[in-house]
Amino acid sequence: MVLGQKITLHLVEGIPSGIIKGQLDNWVGLVTYAPRTKLDDLAADSDAKRPGVYVLTAPDSEDPTTSIVYIGESENVFTRLKQHERDEGKEFYEAVAVITSTQENLTKGHIRYLESRLIDIAYETDRAIVNNGTRPDLPPLPRADRDEMERFLIHLQMLLPVMGLNFALPLPVRTSSSTNPGVETQLPAGESLIFSISTKEQGSQLAVVANAQQISGEFVVLAGSTALNRNEGHYKDLKDRLIRNGSLVVEGDILKFVKNVPFKSPSAAAAIIRGQNTNGRSYWRLDDGTTYGDWIYARISAEEQLTSDEEV
Repeated sequence: MVLGQKITLHLVEGIPSGIIKGQLDNWVGLVTYAPRTKLDDLAADSDAKRPGVYVLTAPDSEDPTTSIVYIGESENVFTRLKQHERDEGKEFYEAVAVITSTQENLTKGHIRYLESRLIDIAYETDRAIVNNGTRPDLPPLPRADRDEMERFLIHLQMLLPVMGLNFALPLPVRTSSSTNPGVETQLPAGESLIFSISTKEQGSQLAVVANAQQISGEFVVLAGSTALNRNEGHYKDLKDRLIRNGSLVVEGDILKFVKNVPFKSPSAAAAIIRGQNTNGRSYWRLDDGTTYGDWIYARISAEEQLTSDEEV
């Protein structure tokens, strides 16, 4: 059974474009999110003056579908943010997330640990461009403190994406080793069957094959899949970024996925595979020919029927 998690978002000024505070039930952490234009208001916020970690963020000017983040720490976060206002190297950011504790029990060692781990997580998930020039080592902490900070991070990785910072969202993990189980109910919760696309370059015998799976709400193209090495349509910048960060490597006239790569939609994934705008709901298919669109519609209908039966 999947258990829900209650998240509280407080619009401090009563407007969605102002300062927002986020908390989880039964967690001592607090995230204060503020547009850069609201730093003067943040100056009056005592939470921002506590020891903590902060994340400077903005959309990438060359690829608005991704973001840039800088992760830092300070024993007085607002003082550090004020210093960054005169730092030309931090000119890029448009908003900040301040991570503190409501119990004011984060020591210098704790915040250095959180900073180091968040930077590592940002590199591992590859969901954002990391602006940090270095990757600081983990500071020495007693085992009990390390465990407590790891629990802190688990909650933080749940809250930050809700507040628009996806860099901390864990990558979806496949737990099923079977390619296409005969009975879908045998799949672990959150996983779909395997969908495939097989396509050829027009006027050529060059063909590529890609496999993908919906995992935890994301459409994931699986490692080993191939794509046409051409850039047309709306997803050219995304394909270029995947090549730059090493997710896609050039192998002659084709591109190969060297790791599992999550996409926001089946269409975005299909466009990368085919090198042109593509309706992924029609092109991704199961082994029996069922399209992704038909599969998801059948699941919606089945869930609706199940709910109706339970209410009778």
